[in-house]
Amino acid sequence: MAQAKTFKARYHNGVVEPLEPLFLDEGKEIVVTMVEFSSRRKIHASKRVIPLGGIWKDISFDVSPEDIRQVRRKLSKSLLRRVKTVW
Repeated sequence: MAQAKTFKARYHNGVVEPLEPLFLDEGKEIVVTMVEFSSRRKIHASKRVIPLGGIWKDISFDVSPEDIRQVRRKLSKSLLRRVKTVW
C-alpha cells in the first residue's frame, strides 16, 4: 500500500532538499509530486491534502444539476467526518 506525506523542500544547486526529516531507508526510491509556490504565498502545515480520486466514478458523462447536488452532499459529509476525526 502506498503512503503519502506532504513536506516542504528547497531546490538548491540542482538538488531538492527536504526541510524536515523524512525517515526513509537509505536508497529508498520515492515518487515526488512538485507544486511550486510563489514567494508571496505561504504553505500552512495544518492544511491536509484530501484525495478526490474516483469522485466521479458513479456519474455518467451526461451530468444533471441533481447529479452535481448529490456529489456535493456526499463530499460535504465526507469532509465533515474527516474534520471531526482530526479535531
